[in-house]
Amino acid sequence: MGEHLVIRLPRAAAEPGAEWVVVDDLGASLQPVARGALAEAAPAAAGRRTWVLAPATSVLSVRVELPVKGTGRLAQALPFALEDQLADDVDELLFAAGARGPDGRVAASVVAHSVMAGWQSALAEAGIAASVLQSEADALADVPNTATVLVEGDQVMLRIPGGEVAVAEPDAIAPL
Repeated sequence: MGEHLVIRLPRAAAEPGAEWVVVDDLGASLQPVARGALAEAAPAAAGRRTWVLAPATSVLSVRVELPVKGTGRLAQALPFALEDQLADDVDELLFAAGARGPDGRVAASVVAHSVMAGWQSALAEAGIAASVLQSEADALADVPNTATVLVEGDQVMLRIPGGEVAVAEPDAIAPL
């Protein structure tokens, strides 16, 4: 059975540091969760696949109808499919297409190039090579017929069956 390192980046640069844990192939933790500077997680990354969870408030997670097939064509079509829904210029954003769901819609993530560059720079500076970099909201379980809610401090993350995710402040839980 393999071991993996899961690192959760802080939501703001002003926050003290990252959190990380070593898990097995089933996601069971093999060590207690550690907290500290990102560089302190580097030794735990040695010989392990490293999953990095980015702050959900910095990543837009959507599901979009795209009639095209093929990874390359999806990547080309995604910015055009979403540009009317975004306040930022699509040239300043990075788009990633995920899996197509049973409803035919494609999961997609959008993040600012500058934000992604900051995360990549921090990881490189700490000596960590990420195998996967995704929103922390994507780490919430997608359980059939069940909504998954994580309330943590000033943030609520919600995943409804089928993969839709939302991030809000706790006062907004009722509308969610």
